[in-house]
Amino acid sequence: MLKAGDPFVQAELLNLIHAIATLVKCIAFYIVICALKLLVVHVLKVDLGPAAEAFVKELRNHAKPPTFHAQGGTWPNEDAGQEKREA
Repeated sequence: MLKAGDPFVQAELLNLIHAIATLVKCIAFYIVICALKLLVVHVLKVDLGPAAEAFVKELRNHAKPPTFHAQGGTWPNEDAGQEKREA
């Protein structure tokens, strides 16, 4: 059975501490980025321009799956999803 003084337990404990520290750093980075956005956009009223607005809009829509029409696909109404087959 594993005990607290076992080298394997010590190594895994260090890995766990490192993983938790990395998670804390990621959360802190996210908070800093949100605060920076709040400062720049809302407090200083800096206009980031249309390119930045399009980028932010794309970030918000990133999780939505693309549709067939968004990918440029079109089907005539009479074919509506039917494959063309030769007789």
